[in-house]
Amino acid sequence: MLQKGYYLTPIRTIAQQDLSAAILNESYTMTKDGELDFVAITFDGAVTETVVVTIDSVSGAAYDWIVKSSALSGATTFFYQPSRPVTLKKGDIIKVTCTQATATETASLTISAMEVETWIS
Repeated sequence: MLQKGYYLTPIRTIAQQDLSAAILNESYTMTKDGELDFVAITFDGAVTETVVVTIDSVSGAAYDWIVKSSALSGATTFFYQPSRPVTLKKGDIIKVTCTQATATETASLTISAMEVETWIS
């Protein structure tokens, strides 16, 4: 008899942006259904900027939503981990932006998600 199951595989994407040159504007497109695990940014100095984490829904713009928006003041890190699962569909895009109003620092970003893997035995 065949059995079918699933498990979640961690996916991480990383990026760096010199905020003196441009805003941080990065994304990860889900290749399978899954969940947002966390978003982390470290800065190489204190910043006063705004970080926004958005889900760009594969279902269309009417279903896009801001997951987290934070105004940082003198911060060297940003970390967001949902307290409940943020369920995502294949094709949904996790977008992260950070303004560059006054920053001259470099932002180092990690987006972590979990994608569903299936198995049959």
